[in-house]
Amino acid sequence: MASDDHFLVIQVVWDWLNGIPTWFRDATPIPRGVVYQYAIYALMWLLKSIGITDPSAVMVVNRLIHAMWSMTIIPLIYFALKYFTDQRAAWYGGLLASIYFLMPFFSVRNMIEVVCQPLVFAGIILIEVELKRQSRSSRMFFGGILLGAAFMVRIQTAVCPMAVFFVLLAMRKWKELLSFSLGALTMLLIQGLIDYISWGMFLSSVFHTLSFQSKMIHAYVTNVWYTHLLTILGILIPPFSLLLIPWTAATIKKLPVSFWAVVAFIVVHSLIPQKQERYLLPILPMLIFLLTAGWSMVKWRDHGIVRGLWKWMWAVNIILLPITTLNYSQKARVEPLVILDHTPNVNKIVVDATRKLVWLPNYYCQKPLSDFQYIFKETDYDTLSERFKALTSVQLHPYTHAIIFSDHDPEPQRKRLEAILGKLTLEKHIRPSLADWLLHKANPGYNHSKESWLYSIH
Repeated sequence: MASDDHFLVIQVVWDWLNGIPTWFRDATPIPRGVVYQYAIYALMWLLKSIGITDPSAVMVVNRLIHAMWSMTIIPLIYFALKYFTDQRAAWYGGLLASIYFLMPFFSVRNMIEVVCQPLVFAGIILIEVELKRQSRSSRMFFGGILLGAAFMVRIQTAVCPMAVFFVLLAMRKWKELLSFSLGALTMLLIQGLIDYISWGMFLSSVFHTLSFQSKMIHAYVTNVWYTHLLTILGILIPPFSLLLIPWTAATIKKLPVSFWAVVAFIVVHSLIPQKQERYLLPILPMLIFLLTAGWSMVKWRDHGIVRGLWKWMWAVNIILLPITTLNYSQKARVEPLVILDHTPNVNKIVVDATRKLVWLPNYYCQKPLSDFQYIFKETDYDTLSERFKALTSVQLHPYTHAIIFSDHDPEPQRKRLEAILGKLTLEKHIRPSLADWLLHKANPGYNHSKESWLYSIH
């Protein structure tokens, strides 16, 4: 679980299912598309209609569906490489797509950056195939449909169809350009109609996203222009990843649409001061495709150094794969709520986050936000004391549990809470997952230890 994939998807949909009009309390459109949220709403509504409401069960179904969807990338990369290169490259690319260490970690998440991957890849490759065949330009229409659908999921992928447009324009493929544009514009029209039905404004998601992003380009994580390039070289396992540059360059003539779509995507995101690693996820399958295709096109593909770097990459990837496959992030935020969801007589919950500001995904214990009392700063203890006195005058046990977030030592916070609420009994210490532990050890100043303590209040 990350922030956006839960609080902007699962939490919102759960609110809708419970009659809470999140995002629709007023007529102001939100700065994002809602097509994906509507799809998840349909899934969770269907599960609810057949009696599946337990958050853990719902999320298992949700994760399995996302895993199967993301696995479509494997045959897509395999057959694309087989068509444009050779059988050996197809096996390498298909294998890399199937066991690349980051795929299991991200593929099951409700991240629009990952959900749009098969659409982006399939759209670009379909256009590439039709350019090579030079058969029916009308098939370009479906390439526009696929990239338009990706745009509906993740608006920032608009860079890719824009790059395709200019590539076809430069090649003077007028019929193909018209067919592709009609497909993309069809999906843009559908997006506009959905926005109009939702908020009464045509293409509100596009205009409000652009407005919001223009105001937030210096927010969150900002860094130098080449940050994304360094990130790509890092996640593709150096020094092997350094071969990405010459191998990708080798594809410019045979795979011009793929090459320029990826280059445009990286350049545009590099020019924006705000740098978040997840922004690169939509083109990750394209990078694997171009890397493998480029390797098959160079004359020195079987050089001894190249073979050695391939072996190094496979070895490191195999070591990292179990870590990302068998572990999940934010365990300390999710597990206490899962425990409380299966605990009887749970009333209000105190969350002490004075050491590290966190918001809990209250969906996992199926309780409204109003049942959580957060403590973020010292003065919040006084607020808790006043509220506790007010509630105890009308309710015997207003607060039944407390969750403390701290780096290794919860005792100071526990004593502060006991002075207000009474005796706290430790129910469970939720330790960080291996992935969270490694991140903390790598950079303890930036990454919180991500552990929590669940107490019952007597």
